[in-house]
Amino acid sequence: MKITIIYRYFWPDTAPYALLLKELLPALVEAGYEISIISGYPSYGADASEKKVDQHSVEFGCSVRRISLLPEHKFRIFKPMNMVLFSIIAFFFLVFGKKQDVYWSGTTPPVVQSFLVVLAAKIRRTKSIYQMQDIYPEIAISSGLIKYGLVTKTLSKIDNFSLRTFDEVVVLSSDMVQTIYDRTGVQPNIINNFAIGVDAERPVTNKKVSRPIKFVFAGNIGGFQYLDKIVDVFRLIEDEEIELHFLGDGKAKANLEKMASDCDNVYFHGHLSASKAFQFIQKCDVGIVSLQPNLSKYAHPTKTHSYFAAGLHVFALVEDDSELAQTIKANEVGISVDGSLDEQSIAQSLNDYVHKLKYAGSLQTAPDDIWSLRGVIKKWLKLLEGLK
Repeated sequence: MKITIIYRYFWPDTAPYALLLKELLPALVEAGYEISIISGYPSYGADASEKKVDQHSVEFGCSVRRISLLPEHKFRIFKPMNMVLFSIIAFFFLVFGKKQDVYWSGTTPPVVQSFLVVLAAKIRRTKSIYQMQDIYPEIAISSGLIKYGLVTKTLSKIDNFSLRTFDEVVVLSSDMVQTIYDRTGVQPNIINNFAIGVDAERPVTNKKVSRPIKFVFAGNIGGFQYLDKIVDVFRLIEDEEIELHFLGDGKAKANLEKMASDCDNVYFHGHLSASKAFQFIQKCDVGIVSLQPNLSKYAHPTKTHSYFAAGLHVFALVEDDSELAQTIKANEVGISVDGSLDEQSIAQSLNDYVHKLKYAGSLQTAPDDIWSLRGVIKKWLKLLEGLK
């Protein structure tokens, strides 16, 4: 089959989904699928706009067509405008360009792009896939990016139409499946993401616990992830042989640095490339995942897979009934605590866990079918085969 994937960012952009596509697509091409990409010129990452690419190119065995947009690296106000502009231009390419067998939409730009992609699919009478990394507008509401009201109600109605119209909808977790089903009656497929840049043929086993025990939070240091609570919790841990490392940047970083200014065991390392970040994570023992209430219903923190691939355990602040919490408990690869508990209660649970780690000697590692690319490829090939 001939498949066109529409996504605002593609390599050399370093958006997480762009990096996922970079590793996934060569396997689909090898399986005989003809893949084309509609994307923008590089703009995601510190120096992305400086990288030169052609309007038409072949990358990783895929045909790539770039759409020129407004210079958002110079004027940030253009970014939301570019989201709409990209979706509209891509729509016309799909409707008036060479017909393909499948149109495949990512989440970003949210709601508008997926609506226009499935509309184009209906016009051209092609199959369609909606791969949702996040569920909008719910995640934006829960994150405090937008208030619930007329706008969000309208966006939900538009997205509900899209969800019911796509031939296949793909999400990352059973929590997200339930959210979509409750909204629309649609039963999505679950194909989770994988750890980026990892050789699944050589999984980490029998990883030794280091001294001091190193905890790491890697990713965007945002304002809706309980990170201030995490710093307060580590202040209450009795054991002095622990370190807390923050890897990345974000709007909450300055406040966290201020909170931790008198702590000798809290460190901030800034943003690193994906490969260097993974190398750093490999030297740690426990990765941190923290989500405010209900966010697990609308997204799944795939940084967890990088932690697991590096042989780490996971310390998660999420609801007890979430898929992530259940995965950690079932595989005995960390600790999950309800983030709504007070700092003292979380600290007590974490203190008990640290005590066990010190005497464990080594870490039990997560099965590679949770995080490996190999398993994800099999699921995508099965889904695509079903569309023929």
